[in-house]
Amino acid sequence: MTMQSNRNMWLILSGVFVSELAAWIGTIGSLQFLSEQLSSRFLQSSILVSGAVFGIFLAPYAGNVIDRLHPKKILLYSGMLRIAAIGFMLAAIWDQNVWYMIVFQLIIVISSSFYFPTVNAVLPVIVPEDQLMKANMLNFNLTTIARIFGTAIGGVLLTILSLQNVYVISGITYVVLIILTCMLSFDRSQLSNVTHRARSKASFSELFPLMRREPMVKALLIMTCIPFLFIGGFNVFAIELSEAHHFDGLKGIIYAVEGTSILIAGLAMKKLAQRMSKPALLFGGAMLVIGSLIILIIPLMPVQMIGFAVFGFAGGLFIPLSNTEAQVRISKDALGRFFSLKRMIETSVLQLSLIFTGIILDVSSFQTLMIMYAAVCVICLIVARSVFARTAAAVR
Repeated sequence: MTMQSNRNMWLILSGVFVSELAAWIGTIGSLQFLSEQLSSRFLQSSILVSGAVFGIFLAPYAGNVIDRLHPKKILLYSGMLRIAAIGFMLAAIWDQNVWYMIVFQLIIVISSSFYFPTVNAVLPVIVPEDQLMKANMLNFNLTTIARIFGTAIGGVLLTILSLQNVYVISGITYVVLIILTCMLSFDRSQLSNVTHRARSKASFSELFPLMRREPMVKALLIMTCIPFLFIGGFNVFAIELSEAHHFDGLKGIIYAVEGTSILIAGLAMKKLAQRMSKPALLFGGAMLVIGSLIILIIPLMPVQMIGFAVFGFAGGLFIPLSNTEAQVRISKDALGRFFSLKRMIETSVLQLSLIFTGIILDVSSFQTLMIMYAAVCVICLIVARSVFARTAAAVR
C-alpha cells in the first residue's frame, strides 16, 4: 500500500492537523482570558503549567490504556473530551471564573495524554516500515503548519469576534475531528495480534526491559531533552529578542523563519537518510540544536535569525526521526507506553525550561541563558553518546 492510498493514515494525520489547529486557536483565547482576569504573570503561568504537570503524572496510566484498547475508541473518546472541555471554557467566560478554565485545561491535558501517544503508536501498525519516516515527517510538518495557522487565525478572530465565539469556532473544529475519527476503519488483522498481546500484559514497568535491549532508544530519550529545552523557552526567547531589538514585528519573523526551516528539513530528510545512518542523523540533529543556541549568543538580529533557522531545521530532523526509530525498535504492543513515557519527558523538560528561562532572564541576560542551555545540552549529548556506546557493547 502506498502512502497516497493509505486512507487510515490520511484520516489520522488530518485529525492531528484539525486537533492542533483548534488547540492553538483555543490557546490564543486562553491567553486573552487570563490577561483579562489576572494581572499577575506568575498566576497566569501557574494556571497554564498546572495542566501540563497533571499530564506528567497521568502518562503511565495513559500508556497502559493505549496498549490495551482499540485505537479508534481512544481517539474518539479523546475528541469527545475536547468538546466537553469547550463547555467549561464557555462557562468560564460567562461567569468570569478562572476555576472553570482550570477544569478546561485539565480536560484538554487528559485528552492530549491519550490522543498523541495513540497516534504515534498506531502509525507503525497502518504504515509500512519503509514509509514510516515519511509519515512521521508529514505528521510533524502538519503540526507545525497547524501551529502557524492556528495562532494567526486565533489572533484575527479575537479582533473581529467575542472570546465566546472564538471558543465556539474551536469547538466546531473539534466536531470535524470526531467526524474524521468515525471514518477510520482498521483491518482486524492489523490490530488483532497487537491488542491480544497487550491486553495480557500492559504493565508500564515492562517497558524498561524492552528499552534496555535497544541502545538507540535509551539514547534518544536522553537527547529528547535537547530540542525540548529550546522549545520550552521559544516563546519567551521571541519576546525577549523583540524587546531587545525594539521591533515588535520580530516575533512574527522568528516564528516564520523557524516554521519554514522545519518544512525544509522535511524535504531534505529523504536525501540525508540515504547518505547517513539514523543514529548519525539523530546525534547530528542534536548537535545542530546546540549550534543554534551558540549562534543566538551573538546579539545581531540577522545572525540570530540564522540561529532560529538552524534550530527549526534541527528540530524538523530530530523529532520525526526519533519517533520513527522508536516505532521500528520497540515492540508494537508496547508503543503506547513508550510514547506516553516520551511525552512525559518532553512535558517535564518543557515546563522546567519555561520556568528556568523566566528566572534567568529576570536575574541575568539572554546571552547567559544561551550559554547555560548550550552547556546543559552538551552534557545531555555526552551522556546519550556514552549510554549508546555502553549499551550497544553490552548487547553485543
